[in-house]
Amino acid sequence: MAYTGTEIFNIAIAIIDELSQAGTISENQVKEYKYRAPYLLDMWQREAHDILRTVTIARHPLKNLLGTRFETMAHKNEDCSFETRESAGAAVFAVTDQAEVYIEDLTGEGVEGFFSRDEADEEAFTGLISVPELTSPARYKCRFDSSGPVRIRFSGDYYYLFYAVAMFDASFPSCAKVPEYGEFVKYEMPSDFYGVSEITQEMPKAGLMHKWENDKDLYVSYRFDGVLKITYRASPEKIASLTQLLEVDDASAMSGAYFLAEQFAISDMNDALAARCRGKYDELRTKLKKKRALGRQTIRDVYGISEIR
Repeated sequence: MAYTGTEIFNIAIAIIDELSQAGTISENQVKEYKYRAPYLLDMWQREAHDILRTVTIARHPLKNLLGTRFETMAHKNEDCSFETRESAGAAVFAVTDQAEVYIEDLTGEGVEGFFSRDEADEEAFTGLISVPELTSPARYKCRFDSSGPVRIRFSGDYYYLFYAVAMFDASFPSCAKVPEYGEFVKYEMPSDFYGVSEITQEMPKAGLMHKWENDKDLYVSYRFDGVLKITYRASPEKIASLTQLLEVDDASAMSGAYFLAEQFAISDMNDALAARCRGKYDELRTKLKKKRALGRQTIRDVYGISEIR
């Protein structure tokens, strides 16, 4: 269930007994409370309320037609090339500096396609992708059509490193759709991500290895095959108006009302009322903290149904 800030505010006004004799709220009577309420509610939701959301990641790693190529290799004086045994439709690689990278058939004829550098706009190419001088490694994604085996050839006049090289036998509508390749694949969490609560695997065909960076970026092993469901704590949207809809259940809404009532009572120097509101607020917070999702349970077969063949 969702509540507006106004609904929570009105409950708080009832708690501090500021309703009219007819049981209504007089705007003139609660005007000062109303000015403060959005700021107080925003403070309350950030310190007391957990919003849980779920991100689903489905992975089925594509086979690299070049074999496993996670390692870092160096281009010095001679070209380095890798060939497929069948046609390919996409390629990915990372380089550290100025380079010439060719994607061509086995006769040396360049294939036509598009490439993107670090998720930038696509550019067309025919055989050659010219990598400019770099100050940090760049990741390239390419898509193209081929009618037979192809190769990727790393060339150029200078020393550089390249790694995470792959070719796939699938077609993609854009370079952005070409999958990442590397020992770990990065997944960015939503902008409201505050912290992870739980990671659940569904139908895994390969064990999960993962790591976190910057408290927000999830790196999953390329070999993981299955579905991940990541339950995370979300940062609430800033409350700027009491008309906003808040993602709260009944108990959380009541805790917000008692929090507001306590703050209003403190400003009115009504210590006894403030203490009662604080007590109810702490009681509700304790109950909310005890709420947990049910874990997996084994269903007891009391009738012996599982033994029927």
